[in-house]
Amino acid sequence: MTTSQSARVVAAGLAVVVVAGLVALVFGPARGARADIATQKKLIAAQLATVHTQLELQREQLEVAREQRAISQQTLETARATLDVARQTRDLAAQTLTVARGTRTAADLQLSLSRALQSMVRELEAIARATLAHAANLDRKTGPSPHTP
Repeated sequence: MTTSQSARVVAAGLAVVVVAGLVALVFGPARGARADIATQKKLIAAQLATVHTQLELQREQLEVAREQRAISQQTLETARATLDVARQTRDLAAQTLTVARGTRTAADLQLSLSRALQSMVRELEAIARATLAHAANLDRKTGPSPHTP
């Protein structure tokens, strides 16, 4: 082989090596990039699944919050109704107290009148006894009355 043939073989070998290097440079990173892209797709898919799960949990939490709100509204309505009943009860109690005080006043007045009447009855009884004693005394002095048996 001559020098020019050797040089051609070496040049051809170098060209093959250079082409192989270029192919390795172009397709090697591209294969790695494809693997990276596939990995990223998997990560993104996992993140998307996580986001969907979180979204579903938030929907459930929203439903629970709505139920709690409805219960709170019912509790508020019940509390307002209870307050109304309490106010009515208070008003009735005040009216009952007023009636009771009036009844007490009337009872005190009636008791006072009863005591006064009792005192008058005692006085009348004493007068009647004195009158009977006086009449009996007169009868002894003058004799029995013609109407007395």
